[in-house]
Amino acid sequence: MIYNNSMKKLFLLLALTFLSAQSFAGSCPDGSDPVRSISDDGTYFVYKCGGSAATSSNTFEMQNPNKYCPSVILPNDVAFGKKYNVCLFDKTAFKEYGLRVVDKKDGHPVRAGSKSMRFELRDGDCNDPPPPNWNDCKNDRERFELSGRGMPDGEEGWYAWSIFIPKDYVDIETGATDLGQFNLEPGEDPDPCCVFTINKKKSGYVLELNILKSNKWTHKSVALNLSDEEMSGNWSDFLVNFKWSKKDDGFINLWLNNELVYEHSGQNFSKDTVDTYLKFGIYRSALSRYLNQKNFSPEVEACFEKNGASAKVIDDSKNGRNSQLLGWGANAISFKIYNQCKHLYKIKFPTQVVYYDEVRSAKTCKKLKLEDLEYNCKDIESQTLKGNAASELSIFEFDGERVNLVLDKVEFIETGSFELERSAEYLRDYQLHKAVIQGSLKTKSNGTKKFKTLVYKHAGTQEQKLVIHVDYPTIKPLKRHKDSLEKKCGSNKQAEWGWLSFISQTNNSKSARNQQCIYDYFKEANDSEAWELFQAVLGGTDSILDYLETNVVATKEEEKRIPADLELPIFDDVEYKLEGQILKINIRDPKMKPLMRHMGGLTMKCGSGLIDTKSGWISFVSSNSNSRTQQCHYDYFQKSNDSEALELFKAVLSGTNSIFD
Repeated sequence: MIYNNSMKKLFLLLALTFLSAQSFAGSCPDGSDPVRSISDDGTYFVYKCGGSAATSSNTFEMQNPNKYCPSVILPNDVAFGKKYNVCLFDKTAFKEYGLRVVDKKDGHPVRAGSKSMRFELRDGDCNDPPPPNWNDCKNDRERFELSGRGMPDGEEGWYAWSIFIPKDYVDIETGATDLGQFNLEPGEDPDPCCVFTINKKKSGYVLELNILKSNKWTHKSVALNLSDEEMSGNWSDFLVNFKWSKKDDGFINLWLNNELVYEHSGQNFSKDTVDTYLKFGIYRSALSRYLNQKNFSPEVEACFEKNGASAKVIDDSKNGRNSQLLGWGANAISFKIYNQCKHLYKIKFPTQVVYYDEVRSAKTCKKLKLEDLEYNCKDIESQTLKGNAASELSIFEFDGERVNLVLDKVEFIETGSFELERSAEYLRDYQLHKAVIQGSLKTKSNGTKKFKTLVYKHAGTQEQKLVIHVDYPTIKPLKRHKDSLEKKCGSNKQAEWGWLSFISQTNNSKSARNQQCIYDYFKEANDSEAWELFQAVLGGTDSILDYLETNVVATKEEEKRIPADLELPIFDDVEYKLEGQILKINIRDPKMKPLMRHMGGLTMKCGSGLIDTKSGWISFVSSNSNSRTQQCHYDYFQKSNDSEALELFKAVLSGTNSIFD
């Protein structure tokens, strides 16, 4: 980005604001200790000395305050190596709470030493300078970041930093929050090369990459091996070794908590790139997507329609989809609609707080002095890439966002009725469709395996996970390996209680690596009975999950339904037909109007597998045929914020078997 030198005077004022900040955490003028309390909004400490109050504020200095983007002189306790700058085009965009050097004696988390950096971003913290300067406010963005020195073509070196995500951190989900990036200058499209993004819908932390090959950009998203649960309330250590290059001798290697998690060899500068620099702090974008979803109401929907929003735009906005249709930036549809309807909005952006510490840069790993963080450079540099490399996960394939099981599919065939888990004492929120099922797993190579055990689907959007209990006789071959398996692949809370997980799809590389480890263990165990059974269950994961969703869910709905003689009158004079185990309802009938008004959104979300829009039929299934589509329909109406349509859909679905009878 090219900066305007006419802003020098503006930044002189900004620098003076920095210099005027005082540290109140310490002793009072009279020698007494200050009394600490929490501010009214609960976001910062307040210190009182002799009846006056002051906030714990910055303890850093500025160098050459008359220059554009003045340098921040940070204590060696929190950063050493390269100097950093604060570059905001609009002097009013600087907020004292945006960055503070804080002390552990005041209750703040630190990675090492006694101090850390606290970044805070509140609703409306965007810079709004006059053109031709970059304008965050007019580009659907907010930020407070520090920028490092530019690194030219051919430079090699190391960066290290630590990040602490508070447990009450609020993710903006449908937008994006970047907590670090190597920015390229001059700006490219796409730009920058590497962005460290927190995204709770994927895995706690995601590396977004724009990779160059023959000067052509390709985008790649890599889910790193830390979940949101693992990051929350803990320090996470990042280490990057790089060579920036316009040639094929460039590279980027990334370690996370002393484990090599990503490596790339090849060109990482385009032919036009001058340099790159590290930016870190809090930077959030696509704000309108978050606000449009959180404030969605009938009034907002009407405003959307009035301003020309299509049904697809409305549906994507309402459901918080990361849709290309909504766009990104100043010209995005989501941002234009937001500007037309924001007068109706009540929910604002949450305040986000993130801590940084031990930001270090050097030519070599040794000079980073990582010993005080309990790391050893010799061990670090000797590591080879493990789990999340697609080539290392033989049972999975990587589709750009998640890994999918590539083993031969195995079909689960019911041979006996299932029994629901009915005790509230043993039924947890994360256990979906929990039941004892009995049947057989039909394999291509190993025939049929008997299968009877307590199972459930693990709740969550990140993966398809089947969990089975190993105390049942048919699972005995797996149970006898419990201790050895834990020694090789690690133990978890599930294993302690006799459970074993099977994953067919995940975007959490740690989960994928663990599943690969279990697979490799049984492959090498010299126990053909256990090995064949394990393969059958793993290959049958999706089939078993389909069975649970089709039968267990249907049974629970059946238990809840209104008696048939009260329910069936909704079908009076409504055209319907039976085709095998499929019930088809003509939704053009006035009684079906609540369903009819959702046909566009329903088709967009779930496809046309159970919908014939031309003739006006929607299908309801009671067997495992099209079970995933039926589940998708159910989930759509459940989240539709249309109680009339939901109740009608549930009535028809739960009445399906009665009509067949």
